[in-house]
Amino acid sequence: MLPRLRWAAYRLVCASIYTGVVLTGGLLLYVLAPLITHLMLRDARFWRHLRLFPGMRRSATYQFWLLLSDRQYRALFRIPFTEPPASAPDPARVRISPDWQRSTSTCPNCSCCCQKLRCALLDSNTGLCRAYDSFYWRYFNCGRYPTSQAQIDYYACPKWQIRAVG
Repeated sequence: MLPRLRWAAYRLVCASIYTGVVLTGGLLLYVLAPLITHLMLRDARFWRHLRLFPGMRRSATYQFWLLLSDRQYRALFRIPFTEPPASAPDPARVRISPDWQRSTSTCPNCSCCCQKLRCALLDSNTGLCRAYDSFYWRYFNCGRYPTSQAQIDYYACPKWQIRAVG
């Protein structure tokens, strides 16, 4: 029971910070810079990441707007606060599609979802996520994607398939 309460508390604090960043027009991003860069980029040396802050504010605002305005998005990506953190999708639920080939795929670096969400943490030079396996990655949707066929369909993701039950 104690781990579940801790996971819920972490998510509640992060959701509050996220909401505060959006509602303050990004001001809270700068006030809490060391904490935010630690949680999202695994580096409390915020000055190294200041160039990302305007994009992070835009991304947070866009994702917040999606949560408020897009019922489908809100339903697809709801995570119970007491859910354990995850660094990868559940292999009992999903598998890599046998048709997917990294070199010829439309998303060779697995960034369709990042691009659709306009995520500022996607490195445009490498196509990789700067937040990979960070606190944010593990506690929210990135680390556990995908959890359903509806999520795969939402992002038109060719990499993943839901495993057949039974």
